[in-house]
Amino acid sequence: MNQQKIVSPTLSNNIIIDIYKESLSKDADFIKMIHLETQIKEVLLDGLNNDNGLQLLNIEKSLTASNTKEEMILAFSLNGINNGEELVNLFQNKVDLLKNIINKFPNLHQLNKAELKELYITSRASVLLKNNSGVNAVTSSCTNDCCRAYVNNVSDCWNTFALNSSVTVIFAAFQLYTTENLIEASRSILIGIGSTKLDGVRCENAAVRDYRLCMHYEQ
Repeated sequence: MNQQKIVSPTLSNNIIIDIYKESLSKDADFIKMIHLETQIKEVLLDGLNNDNGLQLLNIEKSLTASNTKEEMILAFSLNGINNGEELVNLFQNKVDLLKNIINKFPNLHQLNKAELKELYITSRASVLLKNNSGVNAVTSSCTNDCCRAYVNNVSDCWNTFALNSSVTVIFAAFQLYTTENLIEASRSILIGIGSTKLDGVRCENAAVRDYRLCMHYEQ
């Protein structure tokens, strides 16, 4: 069932946000996208050497230089990552879901970046609240402050990934419908998700280092 709310262009952005908050959190494609973000989060970079600070940087440079989906996959594999195709396919799935969402909620284009963030955060929280067994359950099993800080830091890393990748892609997807260069627009969208994924990995690696220091594992 189509859960789209038709919004008059004359309404204020605040009213658009209030109407879309309810609709987005119940929209099938939005819910799929939130679950897909969890899948992307849980896909480890197979072959990543956390002691090699240049590896992520090289992947990012190769991604930026890519012009096709196949070259994006190569950007991972040529830099030692064995499951690049799986990642890029997940990125593409998120792009497709976002396109569907934008088609169903056309007034999103009236919102600025801060308003999109507010709408996304609120709607995403509503979806997650319905099956919230994650961070709180893991945190409660921790036996010290170092563990609790680590779990919370990792959660923050991937909340930021989910937010940044979605807001970035929403803006890029709008351009997809206003430009004749669909290949370039799609490339920008995929690279945007890939870059935020790499930032999430960097953030999580920093959380691991902080945990090891907190537990005095580092010499």
